[in-house]
Amino acid sequence: MTDHAAWSSTLRDLGLRHTAELLGTWGVRPGFKVLDGLWYRARGMMWLRVDHAYIEKQREHWRREGAPHEAKALALLDRAEDILGRDPMGLRRVVVHELVLLLQDHPDGISVGSAVELGVDKDEAPELVAAVSACLAPAGRLDREAAEGILDALTEGQLCRAEQFATRLADVVADQELRGLLSAVAELRAGTEEALARADALHRAGEHRKAAALCLHTARYAVDEPRALTGLLRTAEARAPAGAGPLPVRAEAGHDGVTVSWDAATGQGGTTLYRVLRHPPGNPHQHTDVGPPGTATRVTDPAAVPGSRVRYAVLPLRDGRIAGQPRICAPLLVAPEVHDLALTAGRPGVSATWRAPAAAVAIRAIRAYDGSSSEVPCRQDGFEDGPLKPGTYSYTIRCEYLGPDQRIVCSPGVTAGVGVEEWPTPVESLTGEQHTETGAVRLSWLPPPEGEVLLVPWSGPPPRAGTELPDDFTARPPEPPLASPLLDPAPGTSVRITAVTVLGRRAVAGPSVLVEAQTPVRGITAERGSDDTVRLGFDWPDPAPVVLVGWRQTGVTRERRVTRSAYLRDGLSLAVNGEALDVTVSPLSSGDAEFVISGEAHIWLPPRVRLSYRLVKPGWRAGARRVVEVRAELPDSLPAATNCPDFLLVGRERIAPMQPRNGIEELRLAGDRLAAGEPVRTEIDLRGRTKPYLLRGFLLGGGAPTAQLDHPPPETLVVR
Repeated sequence: MTDHAAWSSTLRDLGLRHTAELLGTWGVRPGFKVLDGLWYRARGMMWLRVDHAYIEKQREHWRREGAPHEAKALALLDRAEDILGRDPMGLRRVVVHELVLLLQDHPDGISVGSAVELGVDKDEAPELVAAVSACLAPAGRLDREAAEGILDALTEGQLCRAEQFATRLADVVADQELRGLLSAVAELRAGTEEALARADALHRAGEHRKAAALCLHTARYAVDEPRALTGLLRTAEARAPAGAGPLPVRAEAGHDGVTVSWDAATGQGGTTLYRVLRHPPGNPHQHTDVGPPGTATRVTDPAAVPGSRVRYAVLPLRDGRIAGQPRICAPLLVAPEVHDLALTAGRPGVSATWRAPAAAVAIRAIRAYDGSSSEVPCRQDGFEDGPLKPGTYSYTIRCEYLGPDQRIVCSPGVTAGVGVEEWPTPVESLTGEQHTETGAVRLSWLPPPEGEVLLVPWSGPPPRAGTELPDDFTARPPEPPLASPLLDPAPGTSVRITAVTVLGRRAVAGPSVLVEAQTPVRGITAERGSDDTVRLGFDWPDPAPVVLVGWRQTGVTRERRVTRSAYLRDGLSLAVNGEALDVTVSPLSSGDAEFVISGEAHIWLPPRVRLSYRLVKPGWRAGARRVVEVRAELPDSLPAATNCPDFLLVGRERIAPMQPRNGIEELRLAGDRLAAGEPVRTEIDLRGRTKPYLLRGFLLGGGAPTAQLDHPPPETLVVR
């Protein structure tokens, strides 16, 4: 029987060891005979022969009580009936074969007990064991794969495989059926050898069509004979046109492998599969399958070696056998070209990009112009070629591969053309001159040899110098170009200007400058404290986040950065001495600006003047008379009689005056007199004043806010 493997697998699924257990499942007693047909013990001394009626009864039992394995059992019984219909002794041979295999693998060996344990009638078991032992005596064991596969191989036309099985069964004492199978294999081999010899002779004689027909006939009944397939490929090569005309099979090398395509077979019934083979030209015996056969008319071969030469043949298959002559493609160099080639003409020249095959060891680019050609240095993914004259250029890109013989193989190449136009020349440098008083900036540049220069404002990041701008740039600039090179932006704003050269529809960016106009610092004030500090005040120059405060005193300059939040929270005080002080407050620029229109503010504080006074009783009999001594200390940097305040002494009964207007003016000394630097002593008479009478000094005049007055002890200012 054919396909015994599937039969045995289904038996195992049913929990059965051999076919006799399947046929003896219902209505019979244990024990069966197999030497003269297949018999089962019935009631009494009766034996039932396995025939069509017997199988039908077993089928009825399975239909009635066979769930859940009913379907599998019925399928086996249907096939058993088919075997019985083709050969009355067919089922008996199946059971004997299974018993031989089970006996040779039985733990107790090939013995009567083993046969009885397998279900053989005890009266027939000795004779069966003797026959099995005699059959296996030369070989020792029955080759299960060969015994079960030789008929399948012959049925499927696998002559070489059937020959291998026949060789493995040569030492087995064969029955009539096995002898017939071995004889059929030998006859087919002899016929195949004769046919292949005739085909070879016809091929050498140039009778390629006849040789092909003979090879096709041989390949159909000996499907695994490699020489028949080789003969088909050889004659297909010989019959292919020698020129470059179209062939039925097309092959193209690509990044993912070689793509093979062909037209579907027509005019034939049934499903046609296609088997695709690859081989070196002139060496069809080195053929290799490209994937399993299928119905598609297009396949990709990823295993083709780059740098090698190959041919592809397509064989139609029907029912597992070759159904016609192979179709073949022209010899192909497996050298894929670059993909996605793009040429772009620009101001510097021509730039190219592409995707190179991973197997390419190098890429070569050839430029053709005005009848001459030259190689262009390139990378694996492109090149930049220039500068170039205006005109039309052609570029050929080839891939280099390392062939099987370690020689470099070049692809045919892909060619593309591009036109180079005349481009404007970018401005080399953009400079500016800033007005010392207003801060306005006047831009200047050297005119380029080609094109007109436009000063274009940019609200965002400007293009890098030398960047080619879109063709519609002149029609749609980001901002209208400036009418004048003089830049004076509004306070608190900035403007970035790019010099753009235009020529026709082409435009190219040049250098850029950023001009920043700071918000002016307004309302600046400075006030000295009682200690060595100065407190500054001003209106914060929004939107600046930071200001820089600088001050210079006695030849030393210091700086301090102040943030907006810190100023609004804590104010601003500077630690200084009494010398003159020059303070500058300016917003900090963004740092990117080439020109800054400053918004700084200045304030100057004169040196601090220090005055002191005291009251002295001129004698023990002085009564209400007092001597007032006022001394002024001026810094060295302050000229004499400059900015020294007036001194005023005010008195009041019982309560000390807190302001000059709160009492009676008892003494006034002009600042010019005090600025001389010498102590000034003046006697005052306080008779007539109600006691206690309290005195206090004050400073008046323009220098009073920045001067310091030191008061004597409070008890010395009381007249009792």
